[in-house]
Amino acid sequence: MPAMSKGACEAKVCELFTKYHKDMVGRGTKHVRTMLSDELLLIEQDGVLTKEEQNILRFDENGRLIKDIRRRLFEAYRNRLEKEIEQVIGGTITFLAFDIQPVNEKIRVIYSVERLG
Repeated sequence: MPAMSKGACEAKVCELFTKYHKDMVGRGTKHVRTMLSDELLLIEQDGVLTKEEQNILRFDENGRLIKDIRRRLFEAYRNRLEKEIEQVIGGTITFLAFDIQPVNEKIRVIYSVERLG
């Protein structure tokens, strides 16, 4: 089977993140963007908070509780998600940076990757 184009890889990674986000919190994000280069994979998600998290944010202004819960959820799903991503991009993930900004309802995930070929 021929390797996927860059655009097809990016679209498939968006689908994976949408699927895993729904599995984690019960609904998808409003928007997902993926950018893939030879060494980096960047995923940005907008509109990530559930109604409950939006209400919690009113009492936890800097979103520490939400950040902690989301990091733990991401860690619980991380291995399965990364295996699927590696299959899509045809390479290996070597580093992860994860950040959630509850006030802006954004998640950013940055992977360093070693791609085959």
